[in-house]
Amino acid sequence: PSQREYYKTTFVTRWPITSNRTYVEYYSFVYYLIIKYDNDSTQVLWSSKQSIMILNTKNFK
Repeated sequence: PSQREYYKTTFVTRWPITSNRTYVEYYSFVYYLIIKYDNDSTQVLWSSKQSIMILNTKNFK
């Protein structure tokens, strides 16, 4: 999906995993595994909606 389509989803909640830089976020029926980087970019490594989904952005949500 495009970034525009991706950002349409509604943020619901977040669960940290092992550190404050890795967490699962829930966006209305879709789970994402998020990793935060020091340069303030984010990477989506996994999504329950699609088996492969990688997105890098500096303005995540």
